[in-house]
Amino acid sequence: MSEQPGSAPTPPPLGIPPDRQGEGCLTGLMVLAGLVMMFPAACVVLVFGQQLRPNDWTSPLGLTFIGAAAAGIALVVLAVGRWR
Repeated sequence: MSEQPGSAPTPPPLGIPPDRQGEGCLTGLMVLAGLVMMFPAACVVLVFGQQLRPNDWTSPLGLTFIGAAAAGIALVVLAVGRWR
């Protein structure tokens, strides 16, 4: 209407971005992967909790279990944060 001939049309105004779709599967996979990463450390604590000594947690294998559990917790928290 007020555009001059030969000029480019004005772009539509930016509105609210559309909802992100298709991320439910990714969130579910992230939660599942996080639970799988926490599973070995949880089993060690539940099954062998009374037999563990403080120096067992600082051994390379103990640190691996602790690191995997921490990564699993972080992955679950990240997935839940994406879901909200």
